[in-house]
Amino acid sequence: MTLPQLEFEQRYFVTPDGTKIGYQVFGNPKGQPVLLANGLGGSYLAYCFLIDHFKDKFRFYCWDYRGVYSSGEPMGGDDSLHIQNHADDAVALLDHEKLDKVFAFGWSMGVQVLVEMCRHHGDRFDNLVLHKRVAGKAFHTLKGATVTAPAAKKLLKVSQRLTRVSRFVVDKLAGSELFVRTIIKAGIAHRDLDKDVFNAIAARFKELDMGRYAKQLLLLDEHDARDVLPTIYCPVLLVQGTHDPMTPLSEAQIMVDAIPNGQLVSLQGGSHYAAVEFPELMNDHVGQFWLPRLHWSVQAASA
Repeated sequence: MTLPQLEFEQRYFVTPDGTKIGYQVFGNPKGQPVLLANGLGGSYLAYCFLIDHFKDKFRFYCWDYRGVYSSGEPMGGDDSLHIQNHADDAVALLDHEKLDKVFAFGWSMGVQVLVEMCRHHGDRFDNLVLHKRVAGKAFHTLKGATVTAPAAKKLLKVSQRLTRVSRFVVDKLAGSELFVRTIIKAGIAHRDLDKDVFNAIAARFKELDMGRYAKQLLLLDEHDARDVLPTIYCPVLLVQGTHDPMTPLSEAQIMVDAIPNGQLVSLQGGSHYAAVEFPELMNDHVGQFWLPRLHWSVQAASA
């Protein structure tokens, strides 16, 4: 599958704590606004098939997390990388763009960010699509968590100190065919993974501060917004692959059971990267959820 060539406008704003945030805007200027929350280390490229498919009826806003890609250094240093900080940045983006209410889609870490936003700003969402993550304690859902979670934490703490080694490994593997073959063979990704898209996404990891990346991963496990789930009253669609070692389908079921107006659809064989493994199926599910909820004025403007 060919990587879509997306046209977008790069914009910036400054948060209340003084951090410069970069974000990209795609689609119909009169379309229904959609906030896109990235996974850790991800960018708008992960959403390329979704954006390309829905660009005529929607206006997408995708921001780079503080300290990543087009965004500036966090003014509070790495101590301001908590999920609450990212949620506050998202609210500031909506305020900057004068968007009172939006549709939203979160992938992986982005799920935790959107759920955390609902703690104090749930009224900013018309609906939510949550893909491939839980509402908190990220390592607790790993396959074999009693063993893998402590091991992952130890490895990340070591990698924070050995940033040169981490940098060398990432520079060698990110965006390479070897890396794609390895994660498919290990069962982390499906064999139908769109390799061009995944390589483009992974290649950007070379731009990351690996010490900060490790810190952010540890903070994902510290965060817990599971208590927020019963207070989310807007419609919520959870899209979950059946073969994701990071987020088992059973965890998605626990989430949807806790959300008053939640529904769950599964992508057979999908891994943590299901949106670039089965983009057409993903777009079908999202379209069935979004299109009936489009406001009349938006449908008329984009017809």
